Amino acid sequence: MGQRVMDPPNVAGWKSNAYYLTTGSLSARANVARRVASQLRLNNGFNYLYAMTPAAAVDNVAAFFGVVLADNTRTAITNAYTNERTAVGGSQNTAATNLLVMIMLTGEMNVP
Repeated sequence: MGQRVMDPPNVAGWKSNAYYLTTGSLSARANVARRVASQLRLNNGFNYLYAMTPAAAVDNVAAFFGVVLADNTRTAITNAYTNERTAVGGSQNTAATNLLVMIMLTGEMNVP
């Protein structure tokens, strides 16, 4: 996002509000999340999620990344993951990969 920790651009700090959110930074963040997820899924990583309930799988992945999800975030991701797992023609591999990406893109993971 172009922000160096403990090194603001001036004494006023960084610009407020959503200045740092650009289409480029969001797209780059999503690309990194997809690459990380594909590496984590190598050699069937995270296949054990299939045996879990969707809520338990969401909690497991959040714990893996050390993220505490807000209730509304957890509910939204659980619903999306449930729908993806049960979609006609849906792939368990795709669902697990997308769950990893969704958790990595949450605000809770990106803003401590």
